[in-house]
Amino acid sequence: MYEILLTREAQKDYQKLAKSVARRINQCLDNLRENPLQYPQAIPLKGKLAGSYRWRTGDWRVVYEVNTDEQIVIVLQITHRSKVYK
Repeated sequence: MYEILLTREAQKDYQKLAKSVARRINQCLDNLRENPLQYPQAIPLKGKLAGSYRWRTGDWRVVYEVNTDEQIVIVLQITHRSKVYK
């Protein structure tokens, strides 16, 4: 079981979510606790986000890094798909 840590930016993103979206994100975070590298939900990113992964839940994306040695998932951002890669 992985520990979930949210960066300050991810915490701000989470606090702005509507309750219905927050419930879906909570389920996503529960899935990340179990298996953060589960395919096809966990997609490795390229470019400036190389080394990170994204998990899709509806129109929202959770961008995160995984430290497998310490079993930690660091959530970098939680944002709408239209803004995630900008």
